[in-house]
Amino acid sequence: GYRRKLIDVALPLTQISAASIREKQRSVGTVKNLHKWFAPMPAPALRALIFASLVDDPGPGAKRDELLQVVKDLVPDKGTNPSDKVLREAQRLIAESNPELPVVLDPFAGGGSTIVEALRLGLPAVSSDLNPVAALITRTLGELLPAVALEPAISDGDHRTRKRGLDYGNNNPPYEGLADDLRYYGDLVQKAVQERVGHYYPVPPSGKPVAWLWARTAPCTNPMCAVRVPLFGSPWLSKQKGREATVEAVVDGDEIRFVVHHGKNGPAKATKGKGRAQFTCPKCSTTLGEKEIRAAGKAGNLGLQLMAYCADTEAGRTFFPPTNDLLPTPGTEIPDDLDDLELIGKAAFNLEGYGFTSFLEIYTPRQLITLSTFADEVTQIYEKIITDNGSPEQARTITTLLGICVSKLAQANSSLVRWRLDSRNGAAKAEPAFGTQAMPMLWDFAEAYPFGDSVGSWNAQITSVIGTLKSLPSKTPPGRVVQTDARTAGNLVNPGKALIITDPPYFGQINYADLSDYFYLWLRRALRNVHPDLFGTIATPKAVELVANPARHGGSKEEAQRYFIEGFTEVFTSL
Repeated sequence: GYRRKLIDVALPLTQISAASIREKQRSVGTVKNLHKWFAPMPAPALRALIFASLVDDPGPGAKRDELLQVVKDLVPDKGTNPSDKVLREAQRLIAESNPELPVVLDPFAGGGSTIVEALRLGLPAVSSDLNPVAALITRTLGELLPAVALEPAISDGDHRTRKRGLDYGNNNPPYEGLADDLRYYGDLVQKAVQERVGHYYPVPPSGKPVAWLWARTAPCTNPMCAVRVPLFGSPWLSKQKGREATVEAVVDGDEIRFVVHHGKNGPAKATKGKGRAQFTCPKCSTTLGEKEIRAAGKAGNLGLQLMAYCADTEAGRTFFPPTNDLLPTPGTEIPDDLDDLELIGKAAFNLEGYGFTSFLEIYTPRQLITLSTFADEVTQIYEKIITDNGSPEQARTITTLLGICVSKLAQANSSLVRWRLDSRNGAAKAEPAFGTQAMPMLWDFAEAYPFGDSVGSWNAQITSVIGTLKSLPSKTPPGRVVQTDARTAGNLVNPGKALIITDPPYFGQINYADLSDYFYLWLRRALRNVHPDLFGTIATPKAVELVANPARHGGSKEEAQRYFIEGFTEVFTSL
């Protein structure tokens, strides 16, 4: 019979919440840094809930207090991982209450936190998700990485992680060999890509390129004015103390050109006014409203104009006015075999009114050629690793992680990337897409330099993935991850032998499939040979996704909610 568990009677919610908030605030070294997922469950909360669901409650008194202290120790207030000593004690207590350890099952895997925390607590684990992007993230964290945690590097010593300032802090760290290999094979990929497409990115005589800052343009609606109006919301390029810079739109005959001013007292006026899409022509002061700009977009009359160029020089982050020698090399040939995924639902919500119908349209031409070339070079890495005497498990894991880096590169290289003005003491930088769970229309955006070291570069994605490795358990058998509908996930475990821990979607707050096509486009190109079970379709499955999306039910909110409720009734009946 069922014995009452700790979770039935008491939990240190204040400590769990504090740790979860701190973990969410951490920008590096957490599970969520492997790859973007939408509204991920905090790892400290899952760790505490799994433990409390499995240990028997001893009743009021000192024994219960001791268990609650273990829960608190499992969720350090800085949002970091618990110590090995605490984990060993937690595993002992779980085994004491469970002569036969249950399999932890998560039928809505999402960002993979459940399987990671189950493995950390010494439990067998199975996860599934209908969405192939979520399934890939979770498979990487819970299945692929544990299998190679302690493997030595395949690559030579020139790419040792410690020489690059990424020491794990002890003499025999897990994943050190994998980190070395990611650097080594990642460098091979970058060199091959740069050789093929590097000429599309002109570099200045001095300094390291960081980003090109663009504004969309629309024709002025005044028939007596022939200019194209640059659409930009802020004149500020940098507010860093001592390195302030602004950009000014200057009328030059029938053209608008941009001038960069250095110092905090430079002219600071944007063309955008109040309202969602209200702009003023710098030449004739005519107002362009949302109606006019939407019409221009649907007619294919929105363009791009370079506002400024950013480079890291000896003097610091520096901004230059646009010149012809800094513009992309003409004649960029976009590959003709890219999957032309349609923007639908949540992905199209903010963009379709301006004429955007395809995911490919949110990238500049050279971003498309660069991303597709990175993906194509990653497809060659599996066989290269096997030739270098790596195991199939190592080849699969390294290639998968590099494919994930391509997807992360896409997140930081599209026209949805904002130029973020940090505090007065921080340098301005590109901010990858999906700061919220949406795809907004941006009037001005940053196009990052992929071959440098700043945000948006290939090296930055490799570094981010390596930083994630330090947050993972390493001395645990791999879990199992499959792509399947949650309504059939109960078939993945034996009846009565599983602990179901999951964070299911809530009605229609986030339309995961609509948005995740942004990543699926690139993951499929890079990894369909390594994960054929995940990337067999052109786009992510949508018709059977368990969200209350009226667009999939003839616009009826009632039908969408009925579908959601009936679907979840079926899920939990099955489980």
